[in-house]
Amino acid sequence: MDTFSLCGHKRPLAMLSAFDLPKHLPWFRPRGGLVRHLAKATMAMACLLVSAMPGHAQVAAHVASLKDFSHTAWTQRENAPPDVWALAQTADGWLWLGTPTGLYRFDGVSFERYDFANDSGQTSSSVGSLLGATSGDLFIASTTSGTSVCHLARTHDCASIPGIPVGEAVSDFAEDGDGRVWALTANGLYVLQDGLWSVANKHWGLPDGAAQLTRDPAGDLWAAAVDGVYVLKKGARRFERSDIAPLTPGSSIFTAPDGALWKHREGGFTQIRAPAMPSIPISDEGRNWQRGAPILFDRKGGFWSVACVDVGICHDGAPGHSAPSLDDKTLSADTFKLSDGLSSGAPMTLLEDREGNVWVGTKLGIDRFRPNNVIQVALPGSPVYFALSPDVNGAMWVGTASMSNTLDRWWHLNPAPAAFAGFSGDATALFRDSDGSIFLGGQDGFWHFAKGRFQALTVPSDQKGKRFQSIARDGAGRLWVAFRGSPIYRVDGDTWIPKGSLRELPDTTPARVVADTRGRLWLGYNDNRLVILDGDAVHLYGAGAGLDTGSVTAILPEPTPLMGGERGLASFDGRRFHTLKAERPDVLSGITGLVTAKDGSLWVNGIKGAVRIRAEHLARALKDPAFSMPVDVFDMEDGMPGGAQQVRPLPTAVEGTDGKIWLAASTGLAWIDPSHITRDTRPPRIVIRSVVTDKQTYDAEKGLRLPARTTALRLTYSALSLAIPERVKFRYRLEGTSGGWEEAGSRREATYTNLGPGTYRFRVIARNGDGPWSAGDTDFVFLIEPTLYQTLWFKASIGVLVALLLFVMHRFRLRKMAAHIRGRLEERLRERERIARELHDTLIQDFQALILHMHTLAKSTKSADENLKTLDKLTDMAERALIEARDRVTDLRASVDERLDMATALQLDAESMRAMRHMDIAVTIHGEVRELHTVACEEIHAVGKEALLNAFKHANASEVSIHIVYRTYAFILYIRDNGSGINMSTVGKKVSEGHYGLLGMRERAARLNGSLRLSNLDPSGTEVRLRVPGPVAYGSGRSRWRWLVGMAVRRARDGFPP
Repeated sequence: MDTFSLCGHKRPLAMLSAFDLPKHLPWFRPRGGLVRHLAKATMAMACLLVSAMPGHAQVAAHVASLKDFSHTAWTQRENAPPDVWALAQTADGWLWLGTPTGLYRFDGVSFERYDFANDSGQTSSSVGSLLGATSGDLFIASTTSGTSVCHLARTHDCASIPGIPVGEAVSDFAEDGDGRVWALTANGLYVLQDGLWSVANKHWGLPDGAAQLTRDPAGDLWAAAVDGVYVLKKGARRFERSDIAPLTPGSSIFTAPDGALWKHREGGFTQIRAPAMPSIPISDEGRNWQRGAPILFDRKGGFWSVACVDVGICHDGAPGHSAPSLDDKTLSADTFKLSDGLSSGAPMTLLEDREGNVWVGTKLGIDRFRPNNVIQVALPGSPVYFALSPDVNGAMWVGTASMSNTLDRWWHLNPAPAAFAGFSGDATALFRDSDGSIFLGGQDGFWHFAKGRFQALTVPSDQKGKRFQSIARDGAGRLWVAFRGSPIYRVDGDTWIPKGSLRELPDTTPARVVADTRGRLWLGYNDNRLVILDGDAVHLYGAGAGLDTGSVTAILPEPTPLMGGERGLASFDGRRFHTLKAERPDVLSGITGLVTAKDGSLWVNGIKGAVRIRAEHLARALKDPAFSMPVDVFDMEDGMPGGAQQVRPLPTAVEGTDGKIWLAASTGLAWIDPSHITRDTRPPRIVIRSVVTDKQTYDAEKGLRLPARTTALRLTYSALSLAIPERVKFRYRLEGTSGGWEEAGSRREATYTNLGPGTYRFRVIARNGDGPWSAGDTDFVFLIEPTLYQTLWFKASIGVLVALLLFVMHRFRLRKMAAHIRGRLEERLRERERIARELHDTLIQDFQALILHMHTLAKSTKSADENLKTLDKLTDMAERALIEARDRVTDLRASVDERLDMATALQLDAESMRAMRHMDIAVTIHGEVRELHTVACEEIHAVGKEALLNAFKHANASEVSIHIVYRTYAFILYIRDNGSGINMSTVGKKVSEGHYGLLGMRERAARLNGSLRLSNLDPSGTEVRLRVPGPVAYGSGRSRWRWLVGMAVRRARDGFPP
């Protein structure tokens, strides 16, 4: 936009009044009436001549209104505190709220009470004034008396500041350009020096009494006293009186970003000092974040006030442009009230934060007004479906196609909408011809608009009443028109030719038709097909060529052909299509508008809103289709009236001649100026707020030690971005666990379970919207204390004990194995001795007897018959000895047949003995027969067989009974005979004489952990009782306690003696 510093102080030329010159140019004040009037007239004529020069006619500048801001309110319903009297933002990004109930801080999502009173020793927590100093400290004034400072940039400690008498309340703070903090009370002015408030009036050149303070962009501090207005220049040590007249009682002063000084009085505002010349550059963060005030000039010069009568908030987007004063009538044109959504009808203070949001403290909470990058255009009647065509000087022609109770008109936006007189009708398609004229068509007809006049055109009779879909002109100058539900027509004069007589063209309606600079037509269809019409040559492309956009509803043929549709965005290299990717794939869908801005960036209007793709990112994606392009998305949070309108009219994105991008959305029309986009994409500052366990909440302070047995916790964190905190995305990780970085989205807490003792480091990074991730992370280290058994020394002790126990067990095992081996050796030795004894008792003795008989026979003098009889006896003796030796060998090698139970095995043994001499045998079983362990079975069988042999051989018994008892707790064997019995006194003697049968029986019983009992029966006979514990006999592995219980109840379980 052309501006001239002499004509309106950097304002559009067309808005200048010649009478503004002396007011805005202090150095241009000629003396004398004639000269002064001549100068005014000369300058006015110069400005008017400049503004009338060709090419300098400008569209009227857009003046922001409250409708260009997104509004959000927080009340007690959203946990906001009521009665927000004071507002401030500190350098760390927190928004601070002063209320009668205390101090609160806000991160854009949640409110948190901050207890400064206890830390600073204040008796009252009621807050009346706040100041966020450039040092990072927060100054707090109580509503009764006393001030405090919280050193948020260092220790986070709060302390009271002495020097102001008790009972003298501070009504306001200010900071000058040198960083000094000033406090205003009803009795005078104080300055903070060396941590102490000092009376400032006389020592600093001010009169006694109260003064009002304001700071201008240059860092000069202005003070309005009873006798005039004073200024403390940056770097100076005393106030100087200015030439501004004293203010009337009840007035107050404020500075604007351009350096102008304004006075507020009842009924309006007046400029009392012209803007600075040259203009003072304003930092991106401005200065309004330091403290709240009832009057505010935002960084763009917009005026805000809560002092307007009965209107809530009043606003003027360009104060002083037309006159150096604002009255109630002027301010009532742009207001925001309780009925508009304000949290309360009683606003109290205003503040502009570093991101450009304006905050309002009210009786019931706070409100945020965020400036929109997307400016909506309100057309009378709220029509929908917009057809766009740019006009010269940034203006825009707009047709609508509501086709409802709203009358469709032809609008000229400059920027305010004006309906073109004498025309009404819907426009579902537009085409701007090379001469600047416009073809438009709709259900109501077809027109040519040129030089401010409409000319009605004819359409085919079968297409009357149908909606136009697209209009274009090819390189041969022929007009092509597409109707809904019909193939495209070529217009040759008054002749409409379906498909231009080209049979290769599809029979369906093209959704979008565009001509390139070579005169070729690009036709996009809803069935994922694209046609390039070069003269009469038809080139048809579809899925086979890689096209996968679904419907082709947006075409940008040059410089690199791009196609957009329902499913995405694709480029075309002349032969094949390549789908382009974005970091947010969902935003490249439902595309109905593509336009390249003057800076080379690509603007895409899709179902998710407007998307900007920077030129360098698009160039990289065209070379590498696998590259995911970073995107800037502008949706309803930025002021977009919904997603892109679909179907028609197309296109929905058009660039104006002034570079603005116009966007047709589902519920309205809007534009965006790419050169004036204010979006903070810097990574936000991250704060880790607290650690929450199941028992307590802890502040995230350095050196935090959590108690033992803490296994689960929740860490809360935040990002100090106040504009659109919902767009802030987080990643976090907890070092000390096996997890890596986790995508948290917009969630502001992390939960962990199953944590053990040790040191952990929690790390967080964030990004603002689609901006870059934090270069460095914010971390917090904490410790979970171990329990006694989790300490290192305890674990080391346990390790030593375990090692010692293993050593002892190893030694015990070695000893046990050695004892086992010795036992095996001893058992083998005993077995050898037993074998030797048995051979000695049987075979050797028999052979010795045979030898003696043979010697006797050899020396015998008896008759031959007698000797033959003797020899027969010797032969029988030798055969018996051989048979007995064979039986002994068999006993040593054979074991019990596993297929036989104990009763059967013993009965067979007895039967074999009965073959040599008659003996009655009886076998009985008590209890359920159970399988015996192999080793136990052999030992029991050996004992039983020995008992049977003794009964047969030594007792000469004629009856033998075998009784077997199966019990869970024991196996019992009874063998009874009716023989001669046994002399218990001769048992030991028999062993000493070399008879080891009874000893072997006892040894076998002992090896089975059992008992063997021998007893004589009345009147004759012997009883042998063998008792073996159940776990040993059956090998069942049952616990010993059950065996002991079985022993205790065995008498009741069977009828046999124990």
